[in-house]
Amino acid sequence: MKKNYLLALVVLVCGLAVLSASCKNIACGISDALPFCDQTLKNADKEMTAGNCAGAIPLYQQYLGGKPAAEKVPVVKGKISDCYFNLGEAAFKAGNFDEAIKNYSQSDKAEAKAGIDNSNLALGDAALAAGKFDEAIADYGKVSTPAGQAKLSDVTYAQGEAAFKDSKWQEAADFYAKSQNADAATKLSKCYFNLGSEAFDNKDYQAAMDFYNKSNEAETADKIQAAEAALKGPAKPTEAWAILARSVANQSDAVELISKFKGLGFPAYSVGDQFKGWKVYVGNYGSKGAADSALQKLQFEDKKSKGAFVMRVR
Repeated sequence: MKKNYLLALVVLVCGLAVLSASCKNIACGISDALPFCDQTLKNADKEMTAGNCAGAIPLYQQYLGGKPAAEKVPVVKGKISDCYFNLGEAAFKAGNFDEAIKNYSQSDKAEAKAGIDNSNLALGDAALAAGKFDEAIADYGKVSTPAGQAKLSDVTYAQGEAAFKDSKWQEAADFYAKSQNADAATKLSKCYFNLGSEAFDNKDYQAAMDFYNKSNEAETADKIQAAEAALKGPAKPTEAWAILARSVANQSDAVELISKFKGLGFPAYSVGDQFKGWKVYVGNYGSKGAADSALQKLQFEDKKSKGAFVMRVR
């Protein structure tokens, strides 16, 4: 009998406790000026003032859960927003940028957006410094200000630098072309010059010229000339025709004939030695036709040259 009495007492006490909690919530909904409601708000304010925003937030949320007067709701929500902003600021200063973004994102303060942007910029900078270009691009791409685009330009320049270091000229050129970095144009010119040199070494002279024409390097003009010459190929040897006018026994006779022919307006020279004699030639003509015409004129001017004839000398 006694045991049953104690069990009933326990059930009664528990029931009263549950009822008390429910009543508190109901009562707070009617008037949040009641002591137990006001104390929750005071405790939350105390934690926030002490800088313990992480502890203040659940107390403010508990207070809102009690359905306080309507005019109090936006005020308390504003305090929660301030708490999240403060947590974001603390995380940013500590270098915990992901945590900072998480907290800033739950704040309605105008400054929170700037905090998110600054956190993403910081994350991008860290990724860029580590050579994690894809991560950097993703982080900078989340920034809503022009600073994000400027940073993306720095990433493409850094990618160009990495490719340039590995002598990947075309890959580097593609990155430099997309970058607004002040040095990008200079590096792009070097890439085109190196691409031209590679093409030249591979005997792709047209490609070499195309690349050289995009470069501003000091040696470019000479390289273009070399590529043009190589593209044309070696010059074809030109023909040379002369008139074998006379054969004489000694050099003095050859000299006398040369003087005579020059006096008649014909270029002349001799080839020979004291053992084989000397041959006197007239002219050095670029074609057989020109030499034949000169032969007719020579034979008209010098009757002793009737036996002269045209021959190719080169």
